[in-house]
Order: sequence, then C-alpha cells, then structure tokens
Amino acid sequence: MSISETFSATKVVQLTGLSPTMVDYLVREQFVSPSGSAVRGRGNPRKFTFGDVVTFKVLARLLESGIEIRRMSKGIRELQGRLGNASSLAKQMRYLVSDGRDVFLSEGESLESLTQSRQLAFAFLIDLAVCADELELARSNLPTPSKVISR
Repeated sequence: MSISETFSATKVVQLTGLSPTMVDYLVREQFVSPSGSAVRGRGNPRKFTFGDVVTFKVLARLLESGIEIRRMSKGIRELQGRLGNASSLAKQMRYLVSDGRDVFLSEGESLESLTQSRQLAFAFLIDLAVCADELELARSNLPTPSKVISR
C-alpha cells in the first residue's frame, strides 16, 4: 500500500471495519475530511489519503472501546491534520493516549496534548510484567539462608 495513493469510501470500509454509515457520519460530522479529493461536493467521489484512513482506524478502535468520540472531536481533528500529511507518518508517532476526553500523541520521547493547544504533557508508563520479571530474577539470585541448627 503506497502512502501517496488515495482510497474510496468503499476501500475505507474494507480496511477499517467501519460500516458505510459510520464512515459517512464521521465525514459529515467533520471528524475526518477527504484530504485526497481535489474537488468536493455533491456528485464528486470522496477520496481519502493514507493519513485519513489511519484516522478512521483510530476512530474505529476508540468506538470499539466504547469511547464517546464527540467529546474528543478537537483532538481527533488535530490528529487528522497531523496524519493527513504523508511525511508526518515517517516521524516517530508511536502512541495515541486518551482518557476519553483529552487526546495525547506520543512522538519519540514527548507526549503532546492534541486537545489543549499542543501543550507538552508528562506521562510515565511502567510495564508491570517487566517489574515482576526483574523481581523474580533478583529473588532467584539472592543467597538462600542456611539453616541454623540450635542445640
């Protein structure tokens, strides 16, 4: 799949698992704009860029999780603006983080708010499984207490 190609609404449905009605709703409510369409309006087919399709996929995942996307509309629009430019996909965008209202984008080492004027945020992600594994390894390396026999 080429990043520069455009996708029809039918292809978006096939790629994202969203229903045609949901794709239409998301466009009509301006969560996603057909960035690949040179001419817009009635009778002109909608063409979506790869970044648009990524935005649809993110929305599909949020909807599957039960998140009310209307509450995050500003952040979603900002995300599409970032993803709409194919060159921005080459950056180190890694994670989208949300609490259901605010939307944050992780690019490399930073976490930036997409809903609060692109303000940098701080977050710490600690993998509990790694912590548990490290403790198990450390525990297995501890010397075993020798049994003391008292007389």
